[in-house]
Amino acid sequence: MKKPRVFISYAHKDKDIVVALVDKLRSNAVVWIDGEMGPGDHISDTVRREINACDRIVLCASRNSLQSTWVQDELHITLSREKQERKSLLIVVVLDAFLGERWNSPIASYLNDRLIVDLRGLRWLRLSEQQS
Repeated sequence: MKKPRVFISYAHKDKDIVVALVDKLRSNAVVWIDGEMGPGDHISDTVRREINACDRIVLCASRNSLQSTWVQDELHITLSREKQERKSLLIVVVLDAFLGERWNSPIASYLNDRLIVDLRGLRWLRLSEQQS
C-alpha cells in the first residue's frame, strides 16, 4: 500500500515538538518539511508545489505558527486547494491554546469547526519515552 504524502506547516520556534511529530509520522507517511529544501530553491514555489502534491497538510497550530506569515500563506494555499477539489485535506494539530482562545482571524472560526488533534501533552510523552 502506498504511503500518503504529508506536508507539515509549522513555525521554526516550535521545531522541537514538530520534529517529534514528524518522527512518529514517518513510519506511516512520506513527510515533507521545509528543511528538505536545498540552496537556491525558491521558497514560495517549492512550498506551493509540495502542498499541491501532498495528500494531507498538517497545520501545527500554535501562537508561533498562527502569527507566521509563511504559515498563513501555506494555510491559504491549502484552503484554496480544498475549495477547488471539494475535499478536506487539512489536519489541525494543536500545540497550545492560542487557536481556540486568542487567535483573532477570519480563518479561526473555520479551523475551530474541524475535529482537531490535541498534542499539548506530547512533550510529556517524549520525556516518558526517554525514561523507558
